[in-house]
Amino acid sequence: MVHYLRRTASLGHATGLAALATVMALTVTACGSGGTSGASSDGSSPTADDDSGSGVGAQRAEALKKTYRGVLGDLTTADFDEPGGPGIDYTGDFEYTLADLNADRAPELLVKADGRGFSPIRVYGATEDGTLITPAKIFHEGASSAGGSRSAVYTASDSSGVLQTDLTGGTGEAMSTLWAFDGAEMADSGQVWNYRLDQTPQDLAALRTEISWISTDDSSAIDSLVVDGAEEDAASGEGPRPTTARSGALSVNATAPFSQIGGNCGTVDGATITAGSVTSCGFAMNVAKEALGTTWGPDTASPAGANGGAGATTVTASSPTTSTTYTMSCVIGSGGGTANCSGGNNAQVRIEKAGNGSLLYLVDENSSPGASPGHQQQPTPGNTVDGQMVLTGTVVDMTPSELMAVTAETSRGVATPNGEADVKGYLVLKLDSPQQITALKSGSPGSVWEKTVSYVSLATPLGSTSSISWTGYVGQHVSVSTTTDGLLFPSDTGLPLGMARLTAGELQ
Repeated sequence: MVHYLRRTASLGHATGLAALATVMALTVTACGSGGTSGASSDGSSPTADDDSGSGVGAQRAEALKKTYRGVLGDLTTADFDEPGGPGIDYTGDFEYTLADLNADRAPELLVKADGRGFSPIRVYGATEDGTLITPAKIFHEGASSAGGSRSAVYTASDSSGVLQTDLTGGTGEAMSTLWAFDGAEMADSGQVWNYRLDQTPQDLAALRTEISWISTDDSSAIDSLVVDGAEEDAASGEGPRPTTARSGALSVNATAPFSQIGGNCGTVDGATITAGSVTSCGFAMNVAKEALGTTWGPDTASPAGANGGAGATTVTASSPTTSTTYTMSCVIGSGGGTANCSGGNNAQVRIEKAGNGSLLYLVDENSSPGASPGHQQQPTPGNTVDGQMVLTGTVVDMTPSELMAVTAETSRGVATPNGEADVKGYLVLKLDSPQQITALKSGSPGSVWEKTVSYVSLATPLGSTSSISWTGYVGQHVSVSTTTDGLLFPSDTGLPLGMARLTAGELQ
């Protein structure tokens, strides 16, 4: 059962817990180079790059750059020591990222002191004149040992703060707390989620943005820092800013002026956005926000991959420089981590998210391409024949990273629970469509659980968990009959996390 709590008393960080994951996420990256000659694909004209915008925004950006460079140039491990905190075995390396944590459109600086096991993280901010703000709160990510206590740190997609997530080893029970700026300190906001790792609440999943850390030897993110204030488009002096994502939940960090033609433009919801050689970054970012804020249908033109196949959608997006709307067709590649959109006037936009299958959460295989979330096909009820549940689908051989990338039964985007080697050997039945099943519930003798699932675990590298030998069935489309007693929802943290396991059944 998922419990959402709102409280006023501070919880404090659970000492000794560290990361659920090494996660990839929203960060400011280096801009691609500026213009090429000729008109852009969305009708705008290339102009000289201007990374810092104009006016007050540009002045604040320069003040932040100076302040944050000073922080990174004077780091010591003593800055991360915490009385009563976990002992840190420092490696001597530091990493950083930039993210807006208080919705003022100016990024804060997060710095991680790498450790073997635990890694402490500090947040730094600055006033408008560049005066450094150093909250005392220290976050942690890492793991104590295989299967032991873990924690992860995320930034909030709505720029409301930092999410600290702690997992109790062996039980799969997790707690996430939102920490927000309160003056010059990071304070417990009172928003807390208690849940099972395989049952992440939807509002929490939408809020947390994974962090991609940058070595302090690489200054590109600081060099490209912008303050996204209310100034006009730096290139044209007029024209709208990129449109807001319809869901209002997607995190956006533009690292190039909207007039830039081609190259790296920034990130949307943790995905890196690249404009084609004749496409402006303003248009590319708008396309990405639309594409990542909708439901994708299955891509029938591209071959399906082992981790769930590809997806397709059609979106419309406007150009900040022309105020004209264009239609773009987008396809997720079979690897599930890259999408390419084309259309308009020869526009090209590339969307990339680290991790195999990392974009497959967008795909609803029961909808048509471009279908809106409100018109998705409902899961089918359990198919029973003479008292037997019949499960029909394709037997797929997955690696741990592919398992962690699928939606529903596992927690997409987090690291493997026990450091499993990323090799194949995890056989699952990928159902033709989501299906309602009733299965025994581990840890609760006599209890059953009814749930809609898309995958059923058949076997792991440790051996088959069912009465059927699945050797030779990989890639085949099969039907298997079973009963409630032949299916089990696990309570342990072994792979596949939380996925229903077939323990007894017969091939039809």
